[in-house]
Amino acid sequence: MDSVSLTNANHHDAFHSRREHLDFIVNLTEAMLASAEKEEWQNLIDVETERRQHLEQFFATTTSADEVIWVKQAVERIIDIDKQVIQISEKNKQSLVKERNNLCKGQIASKAYSQENTVPML
Repeated sequence: MDSVSLTNANHHDAFHSRREHLDFIVNLTEAMLASAEKEEWQNLIDVETERRQHLEQFFATTTSADEVIWVKQAVERIIDIDKQVIQISEKNKQSLVKERNNLCKGQIASKAYSQENTVPML
C-alpha cells in the first residue's frame, strides 16, 4: 500500500465476491490515508481515482438485504478514513498558505530593502 497503486483487480469480475471487492475498496481508502500521512499527494490523487472507479462498479449493483450490514460498516469505515485524509490535507494546505505568506512578506521586505539601498543616479 505504499506509493504504489493497489491495482490488482481492474474489473469487478476479478473479485470472487462483492465483499472481497468492498474490502479492496477499504484497502484503497487506507492507502489514501497512508499517502496523506506521508504527504505523497500525487499518489493520494491516483489511489482516490482508482477507488472512485471501484466504488462506481461496486454500487452499480443494488445492495441486497443480506449485504446491508457489512456494506454499512465498510462505508462508515471509508467515511471515517476520508475525514482523516481531509483533516491532514487541510492542515497541509494551511501550512502551505503560511509558507507562501511568509515568502511573500520576505520578498516584499527584500524589495523594499533593495530600493532603500540604491544609490540615486545623478
